[in-house]
Amino acid sequence: MIRSSAKNAKTDAQLVADYKQTGDQTCIEVLFNRYCHLVFAVAMKYLHQQDESKDAVIDIFEKVPADLKRYEIKNFSHWIYIVTKNYCFQLLKKRKHNLSAEVLDYSLQENWTDPADEVDFGKLLIDHLEESLRSLNEEQRICVQLFYLDEKSYEEVEQRTGYTYKQVKSHIQNGKRNLRIFLERFLK
Repeated sequence: MIRSSAKNAKTDAQLVADYKQTGDQTCIEVLFNRYCHLVFAVAMKYLHQQDESKDAVIDIFEKVPADLKRYEIKNFSHWIYIVTKNYCFQLLKKRKHNLSAEVLDYSLQENWTDPADEVDFGKLLIDHLEESLRSLNEEQRICVQLFYLDEKSYEEVEQRTGYTYKQVKSHIQNGKRNLRIFLERFLK
């Protein structure tokens, strides 16, 4: 809750300057209220998980006071957008690393220490992906195959299949979701 309507009327640059001079936390509260929805929306765009995106908002705004003191910020809205994007990229990088570690842990649990066996695991994954593609309904399979494997645009998929743009988009999104579910089951 913002305690000062006078602070709420100030520009971002004035709030940043005031905070640097006085350390008044209401400046941070006003900035939070102005930009928490933007930070959340950007986080959702990259992370695709509501809880993780909410945590991102909190984590980012916990660091804002120290960053405002440390850096010269000319345009707060642009700066917070870039900070959020970088934060999300770091999380995605960790997530990718953790996935690799999970796959490695899985292969070690199965005592797959021979490099030839690791190749077999890769082949199993590819075979399962092919099987997953075959398990999609025909519309999803065709659209996913054309879009991802043949690298066709939505418009090209539309022309080849005769589906509308909305149908192509829907088939690709649903097919991708179903593939992810199949592969997650396989990895577990």
